Amino acid sequence: MITKKDCLAQGVLDYFPNALAAVGRHSRRGNEKYPPVDGSTELRWSFDVSTEHADAILSHLTQRGELDEEFQDSHTVGVAWRALALLETELVNAGAKPGRAVVRSEEPEVTVELQRVPDFGEEECLARNNIRSEDLPPVELSDEDRVALERFAMGEVT
Repeated sequence: MITKKDCLAQGVLDYFPNALAAVGRHSRRGNEKYPPVDGSTELRWSFDVSTEHADAILSHLTQRGELDEEFQDSHTVGVAWRALALLETELVNAGAKPGRAVVRSEEPEVTVELQRVPDFGEEECLARNNIRSEDLPPVELSDEDRVALERFAMGEVT
């Protein structure tokens, strides 16, 4: 989940307003040239279609500062867009929630491995720790398990 501690305004928008505007225009031009797979007229990123980010970064980087005829802006804007796409892809594939403009051609398979936890009754808890079982702290989940459970709770995965 993105929070104010992520400093999106002060640490990104306030640092790079012109660069982000250029990336936004690049996204719009990309949507016009390559319409989203869902047929939407709104800005959408066809996440699973556009995948060759590392190669595209290097291609644009070799032409940095030059005009990209296809998008009518600098190849450096293409570097920035592809770098953001590469990072977003890595984060989403690691369990982050995709942005609302992301269109997936198919939902990724999510698997959750459940491990059996010893079942201590209240009497054993009292005997061992002198507390009741309902007074025990909640179980700590790994980030991966927490994301999977959140997606399940929100109905994204069945």
